[in-house]
Amino acid sequence: KTQKMLIKKDSFGIILLCNAIFFIVAAYLLPIRFETNDDVGMLLLASGKYTGTPEMFIAYIHCFYGWAISGLYKLYPYWEWYTLSFCIFHILANSVITGFLLKQGKTNLSRILLIGFFCVLELRFIQNLQFTTTSSLMVISGLLLMPESNKLRSLVGMLFVLIGFMFRLEAAIFVLILGVPYLIVKYNWGKNNRPFRTYILLLIMLISMVALKMTDDYMYSRTKAWNIFREQSGLLRLIDNPSVHLLSEQHNLPKGIKDEDFKLLLKFFIDGSVFTKQTLSALNEKISQIPIFYKLPHVVKSLRSYSH
Repeated sequence: KTQKMLIKKDSFGIILLCNAIFFIVAAYLLPIRFETNDDVGMLLLASGKYTGTPEMFIAYIHCFYGWAISGLYKLYPYWEWYTLSFCIFHILANSVITGFLLKQGKTNLSRILLIGFFCVLELRFIQNLQFTTTSSLMVISGLLLMPESNKLRSLVGMLFVLIGFMFRLEAAIFVLILGVPYLIVKYNWGKNNRPFRTYILLLIMLISMVALKMTDDYMYSRTKAWNIFREQSGLLRLIDNPSVHLLSEQHNLPKGIKDEDFKLLLKFFIDGSVFTKQTLSALNEKISQIPIFYKLPHVVKSLRSYSH
């Protein structure tokens, strides 16, 4: 009983400290880097190293977060605020998840196994920092906090979910689709922890997400150049599509696109005179027309590459 009480009330500071030490040591020993060049591009924009002045519009992450990070670069440009903020959010999210896993373990051995497994995953996340992973961790930790009977923890949980949503909309929605039904069924969310307040918080969270998305779209639409930049960035996501190689293999490229130019595109060597908004849209349309039974083997192949 004493051990359970310590876990519930007095140990978050210790868990936070242990996670901070684990993250710092791992980041020092491992060859830490960004997993994709998307983060590199957004870092260059936010820090001002791309355009000459820190920008709040950084393509994939919400402009509100871009405004906050670019503001920090303006105040003190000598720290890498983009990367540092990811590290801080990783530590906070991992501390919440670690505390949850400690409560789930019924014996010390089960707790050690649960924490050990999560640490192995986190080592992979630290070694390959990515805004999508950070988004997922923030939403997971937020969903774990929201059903808490403590009002402050519930509000912090909702804030974590919204921050994760600002990092990467698609990743946040995916985690929510998987996580909310699980919490409702597994923990009778809304029955043991004041149902009215819980569902009100969930409603506020969903309304806030819609408001954030509409605000982001509006802010980009005010500046034509940045709006075009975001549209182009969205169209270029086809490079990450597991089925994109089928267009070349099946000789199904749109007219005007040579196979050599297409292969260079997949390696991020983009010829702007060839790959305009129209041609990129045509490529995305071609991918959407590929039958599902052709796509599945490439999805499996892509997943296998991530497992190695």
